[in-house]
Amino acid sequence: MKKCLMPIILLFPLTLAACGDECEQDYLPPIEITTSQTPYTLSQYSTDYAISGTRWENITTEGCGSGIVEKTYECFFPIGCGNWMHITNEVELTYGTNTVYIFTKSDGCEWREDYLITLE
Repeated sequence: MKKCLMPIILLFPLTLAACGDECEQDYLPPIEITTSQTPYTLSQYSTDYAISGTRWENITTEGCGSGIVEKTYECFFPIGCGNWMHITNEVELTYGTNTVYIFTKSDGCEWREDYLITLE
């Protein structure tokens, strides 16, 4: 399998920390998405201001890449307006079902979200 590494061109320093129990994660079932476009953009917002990077891996194609994390001011009904961390990953897909992992780095830990994205 191809080794995927986050590029060093991040605005934040990449700190490889040995995480203890505070980094343990319970994995939820994958989020299923169907699309007709590639690359497919996975976008989300967070109030975790410690997020320093994001990356993606497509296990099906062995592709990988880095995403973008930026602080932004947004308004969401009915929550209201405020500062958010906007996390964006453009994932390259192949036809059929793709197993995709999104990794988000925060406070020395790396968190994973699982997706099953079907390209029709």
